[in-house]
Amino acid sequence: MTLWQRNASVEWSVGSSRSRVRAVFVRGIIATVLSAWCALFAATASAQTSVALLDLAVVFESHPVFKARLAQLKQDADGLQASVLQQRQALVKEQENLRLLYQPGSKEFKEKEKELAVKATQLEVDSNDRMRELMTQEAQLHYSVYTEVNKLVDEYCTQFEIRLVLRFNSAAVQPDKPESVMQQVNSAVVYYNLTRDITPAIVQRVSQVRGATANPVGQPR
Repeated sequence: MTLWQRNASVEWSVGSSRSRVRAVFVRGIIATVLSAWCALFAATASAQTSVALLDLAVVFESHPVFKARLAQLKQDADGLQASVLQQRQALVKEQENLRLLYQPGSKEFKEKEKELAVKATQLEVDSNDRMRELMTQEAQLHYSVYTEVNKLVDEYCTQFEIRLVLRFNSAAVQPDKPESVMQQVNSAVVYYNLTRDITPAIVQRVSQVRGATANPVGQPR
């Protein structure tokens, strides 16, 4: 073998080795990219399957205690409004009788008129205070039930590895009611799989907890 042939043979051997190294390197890069892509795809799929939906309005309406307490508060508010209206009418009647009992502009007339004005002002103050008290009790009731439901949702999501819960309205849209249509159009949830709705499961858990405990929820004080 000549020197030229030996040199060519060595160069071919070195070139072949470099090619094999490059091939191995390229395959390594491709494998790394594919692995990363698969991991990203798996993470995305996992994120998509760990999202759930909850109709909080349905949970509240199904709560064994909430509806009864809310109905009682509404009854108290209606009773207060009826009582205030009756007392206002009585004050108006007294105002009309003043002109029959006393001479308009007289000292007695002015004194009685002032008394009626004080009664009317006090009635407004007392009724407003009572209405604010009822509104506070209603807010406390909502907060108590929400806290209870939120705790159960947290436990449920931890158990089934759910990462995100979105609130939505599961009620069917009513085409003849503009507010219902607009609520549907503006909803953040456009489509969902029925298996993603955890509302029935949460309703069931609330019922179980309420049946196992006698602790009051949002008891008006």
